[in-house]
Amino acid sequence: MISHLHIENFAVIKNVDINFGDNLNIITGETGAGKSIIIDAINAIMGRRISKDIIRQGCDNALVSALFINNNNEIISILNNMGYEAEENEILIYREFNVNGKNICKINGRPATVSILKSLGDELISTFGQHESYGLFSPDTHMEYIDIIGNLKDDIKEYKNLYEKLLLVKNKLKSIVNNNAENARMLDLLKYQINELEEANLVSGEKEELLKLRDANRNSEKIMNSMCESADILNGNDMNSGAVDMVEKAMNLLGNISEYNSDIERVYNQLSNVYYELDECRVDVQNIREQLDYNPKEINRIESRLDYLDKLSRKYGETTDDMINFLDDAKRKLSEIELSDEQINDIKNEYDVLYNRCYKKAEYISEKRNEIGNKFIEKVEDELKFLDMPYVKLFLNQEKCDINDKGIDKIEIWASTNKGDTAKPINKIASGGELSRIMLAIKNTVSDSGNSGTLIFDEVDTGVSGSAARKIGIKLKELSREKQVICITHLAQIAAMGDEHFMVDKKTENNITSSHVNKLSFEERKIEIARIIGGLVTSEINMKNAEEMLINSNINIKGSS
Repeated sequence: MISHLHIENFAVIKNVDINFGDNLNIITGETGAGKSIIIDAINAIMGRRISKDIIRQGCDNALVSALFINNNNEIISILNNMGYEAEENEILIYREFNVNGKNICKINGRPATVSILKSLGDELISTFGQHESYGLFSPDTHMEYIDIIGNLKDDIKEYKNLYEKLLLVKNKLKSIVNNNAENARMLDLLKYQINELEEANLVSGEKEELLKLRDANRNSEKIMNSMCESADILNGNDMNSGAVDMVEKAMNLLGNISEYNSDIERVYNQLSNVYYELDECRVDVQNIREQLDYNPKEINRIESRLDYLDKLSRKYGETTDDMINFLDDAKRKLSEIELSDEQINDIKNEYDVLYNRCYKKAEYISEKRNEIGNKFIEKVEDELKFLDMPYVKLFLNQEKCDINDKGIDKIEIWASTNKGDTAKPINKIASGGELSRIMLAIKNTVSDSGNSGTLIFDEVDTGVSGSAARKIGIKLKELSREKQVICITHLAQIAAMGDEHFMVDKKTENNITSSHVNKLSFEERKIEIARIIGGLVTSEINMKNAEEMLINSNINIKGSS
């Protein structure tokens, strides 16, 4: 529960500290005094969206801090799971707003994000504003109440995990099916490309080798003439001796005299090496020349093959290796597409299994909702009879629907508020005052099912007066025995029930308006409640009525029903 609330430079509040009590805390004040700003400040530390315009005029920043004490083990466990620690089960939340739009958030002195504040705030406080009753118009809220009182949180979490998996598989299946037409076109193209490349019987490096052969054939005459002339020079002919014979003759002449002179011997040895190398060249030239065979048909084959490879190159890659890589990639893609039918069947089977698990869980939750819902209706009816709605009848309208993130239920609470009336959806039959009482009855019924140690009611008494107002006060008093209750009200019957009473008033000094919050003594409460009763005039009769109301509020409220 909130032990201490500090507000600074927040709207018309300059600096306020409020020490709330453990039970029923009442906040009153004139319209426009700033009562709802206190709730806005509490919403701020709960991580709710707050405009930077909330910063008090002329100030650079605004800040709110709240100390929560006596937090239960589940709240502390949630805090620990968020990475924060609490000493003596205390939680201090701090939030600061700057004119530049930046937020500073802290939990027990450590930095936090707004989303963390919201997650924690939702566990610490439940707020029911003056417009919250209109939430009853949404059937989704009816289901939430039943889920809360039925403690179905873990079941619903398990169901939602299954449903999220189901959606992922469904979207995956949809994506594959939608791609079938495109895959069919791609399949035909890949098969054509693979067939064309396989028929080409590609060999790595083939195109490059053929280019060399073509160049050689295009220069065949030059090559043959050069080879023949080289052979004649080395071998000689009928008219001239060849280079090999001439070198051999010179070598032999030097060999005959090499023993007489070391220089001659050295030249002889060099010439011998030249001779043997030259003789090898002669043999090689002869062999190459004999092997040269420039067949015109072979030349045509080379040119034709190169033309064919050039056409393929324009589609599949510059080199033969590029085209081979293209072929391998096309085969891989074809294999993936051909596996699609098998994949679709596998995914369909996976979807069916998940759907059955999901639906089975949804059916279980639906049965629980029906069982819990009818008991919930009975309890709320009892609460409403006490709140001066003796003829109200509530009905749980539960229908099956297509599976969705909430299950297979369409749930709406219907009501008839008068004898003989036909039951209809709440939004079609309830007045503002009836909505307030229905909301309070529901909150009183579900209050023990949540973690929140603090319940805030912001003018939920709208449209209510007389006996009904007093009974709302009694119900709030009952609620405050189990939870801390903070209630903003304009009704004297409710204000008199408070264990603590705070008054908000607005003052203007030096053309600057500020709201102040004061904790009232018994005498001050008499004056404030008398003001609420009489409006502008605070008469002696009103003062006596106020005193009587305050005294009677201390009587055992169970006996007041």
